[in-house]
Formats: sequence, C-alpha cells, structure tokens
Amino acid sequence: MSDDQGGQTGEQDLGVKVFDMSTARMRQLGSWLEKLRKQQGFDVEEAAKVLGCSNSKIRHLEAGRSKVKKGELTKLLDFYDAPRDVREQLEATRTQAEKRGWWESYRVPDWFAPFVEFESFASEAYNFELD
Repeated sequence: MSDDQGGQTGEQDLGVKVFDMSTARMRQLGSWLEKLRKQQGFDVEEAAKVLGCSNSKIRHLEAGRSKVKKGELTKLLDFYDAPRDVREQLEATRTQAEKRGWWESYRVPDWFAPFVEFESFASEAYNFELD
C-alpha cells in the first residue's frame, strides 16, 4: 500500500504500519535542498516559482514530508547552481528514497520503525558498558 505523499501508509491493525518510503532519506534530501537554497540566498517563494508550485510544497519537500520528483530536483539544482558532485549525490539519495528497506516487508510497530530505519544508515556501532 502506498500514498502519493511518500509517507506512512498501510495496515493499521494493532498499531502496526507498513512504511513504503524511506523517510530518513527524504528528510536528508530535503535538508540538503534547504541548505543549498539558503546558501544561494533564495527564499521559499523564489524556489516555488521555479517549480510553479506553492510555497507549502517547497516547505514539504525540504522537511522530507513529500517525495521529490526527478524533474523537480533537476530544476531546483539548476536554480541553486549546484556542483556536479552534489547533483549526483542528491539524485542517488532521491533514487534510494524510493526503494524499500529490508524491514518494510515486516510488521514493525509504529514507535519502533524509525529506529530500524535509522539503524540501516549506521556505518559504525559503539557499545558502552559500565563495570
């Protein structure tokens, strides 16, 4: 089950939801878009004009609450004059955000799903023990 917003959807039995998009990756992409916009000195209204959309859509994209389409990402990165390496990284992140995580085929409680998703991004693990 999925929705057009790329958020949480699906089964709601006993407080369990199936996640269809990587919200962490969407938030990461949105955060980078906001940073690029601000570095160039543009406001939300200017970015919205580039896409021909509302200001709230830009805010939703930057907050990771809405899926960024390939064409939208290209237009924004052109407008922000993003370097090639940044463009490649953000397109890769956008593509990854559309893929299902390994945990998405399991029923994970609402409160636990973000932890599983963030764990999948970890590159190191630390263990702290008291004697």
